[in-house]
Amino acid sequence: MTHDLLRNLARGLNAVVRKVVVSELRDETYYAVIWMEQGGETVALDSRPSDAIALALRWDCPIYA
Repeated sequence: MTHDLLRNLARGLNAVVRKVVVSELRDETYYAVIWMEQGGETVALDSRPSDAIALALRWDCPIYA
């Protein structure tokens, strides 16, 4: 599944998922951002909300809406 792939990729790159934010609703479509840290740098990745939430549950990190 996509979220399992993302989890394995993040771990392989020594990244940590810090939080997930369901950031907006536009034209009846929700959007999310995955916030990660890797090597002391913060990285934001756009994502489907379903994948972002599933990833957050696997990392046990906060989910904001």
